[in-house]
Amino acid sequence: MLTVTDTAAAHLAELLDNADASDGAVVRFVPQGQSLALQLGNEQAGDQTFQHGDKVVLAVEPEIAAVLADKKLELQPTEQGDRLAISG
Repeated sequence: MLTVTDTAAAHLAELLDNADASDGAVVRFVPQGQSLALQLGNEQAGDQTFQHGDKVVLAVEPEIAAVLADKKLELQPTEQGDRLAISG
């Protein structure tokens, strides 16, 4: 199962707040070429979900969850500011 660090979950919650996302909106991984991108969406049946506090902030469809099963989503500092990164 994908591991989401507390700082990554807090960052996702902040992204949702800054986007003025509607109630129930979550961040989702979506295929983009040979990699994955983040996109606002809604939780779907069968999704793996990750929370920050009492709010679901990330939903991952089963096929993508299988690929990310042994990975970790974390917040890493860069010269351009903090950035979400998948490691492992």
